[in-house]
Amino acid sequence: PLMYRVNLNSAVHAVAQVMDAEDILLVVVTSHGAPGVLSTSFDELITRDVSPNDINAALEKAGGPNAILILPACYSGSFAEELARPNRLILTGADADSVSFGCNDQNEWTDWGRAFFVDAFGQTNDPREAARLAQALVAALEEEQGLPPSSPMIVEGSDVGRILDAWLAELD
Repeated sequence: PLMYRVNLNSAVHAVAQVMDAEDILLVVVTSHGAPGVLSTSFDELITRDVSPNDINAALEKAGGPNAILILPACYSGSFAEELARPNRLILTGADADSVSFGCNDQNEWTDWGRAFFVDAFGQTNDPREAARLAQALVAALEEEQGLPPSSPMIVEGSDVGRILDAWLAELD
């Protein structure tokens, strides 16, 4: 379905209802971005974009679960400060002032999205390490193409590392 505030709230709430305290909710929101918004407008059906406040509201209404928030969009770093919580890992495709290259309707992924989901997760199960690998891959690609840095971000809350480490230990 189309992603907008109501669907976001419904999906987060439904998953959070079956989560245990040590579980981690994965939220991926990919769309076109501008400072402080992710585009979810769709002709006359949906007229309001998603803001960091909308994502926070959905998570808080669901009980504030441990979460990994992945935002592979232009200017997605503008969400990081407002979304930051001790039990959240936030991964963005660009900083607050930059575009995420490769973002167009003909591509399945932005350059960061492809580097993270396709390339880096082939090497590690740890989303923090995958994000670091993706940062390096994107930086090299941007330098090679003479593009300004998009500076993808990793914002790790003070508690989420311990939670992720415990989860990753179960995978071994």
